[in-house]
Amino acid sequence: MNGIAIPPNQPLQVGKALRSLLGVLRDASDTDSVFKVVEALDGGTSRNNIERMLKTDLGRRIASGDSSLIEHLSDEIYLRGLPAGSFGAHYFSFLKGKALDVDGVLASERARRPSQHGVLYPEAMRLQDHFSLTHDLWHILLRYEPEPAGEICMLIVTDKMLKSRGLRLISYMAALKIQFVAPKSNIFGIISEARRLASRMIWLPSVDLVPLLEKPIDYVREELLIGRPEKYLNLKSETRSRILASFSE
Repeated sequence: MNGIAIPPNQPLQVGKALRSLLGVLRDASDTDSVFKVVEALDGGTSRNNIERMLKTDLGRRIASGDSSLIEHLSDEIYLRGLPAGSFGAHYFSFLKGKALDVDGVLASERARRPSQHGVLYPEAMRLQDHFSLTHDLWHILLRYEPEPAGEICMLIVTDKMLKSRGLRLISYMAALKIQFVAPKSNIFGIISEARRLASRMIWLPSVDLVPLLEKPIDYVREELLIGRPEKYLNLKSETRSRILASFSE
């Protein structure tokens, strides 16, 4: 497409997906298992998303190497200097207690991919990097915290955007676990809300977030048609703690 080589579709590997799913259900922070589930159930999903991105101006610019998102997210001086209340300032606050290591995040993601892909499909891999980099930025825009219930909602929204069987499987199986350990959590109402809100948003992968980093976060949410997840935000702190403990045992 557009002269850009894209990795071939991978066959579905249901057995591998189910084995890896057990790791996710034991530990919600097991990103390796998440990646394995998504990869095993990809079946052409990644290719479809890359092709869709290449139909957008941002996608073509990223593929050609003309994107500054990595540089902006790696620049602590730039982030510190952003206006209070801006999207970028919220991102910098979100990172407190974490290392500002965008290169490390990308290196970890790239290590999970077949080693030859970086050589054979460089443009497609830049788009995959973009999908990885925007995860924390979406957390901030969507108001979902990096804890199990919030991550499940993130998976729901990401599935709505990228049509991932793996993310869908993980989110609903993890929700079943939450329903068991915290039956009053209304987890299925929360994820139903997440899916409904996602259906109203602009297709987030195609949005150039760099010029929005300096804008007030409420303005950015309004521009991208991102609603407020009331049911998720009303989840009681003690319930969140119970859910978190169940994924850390």
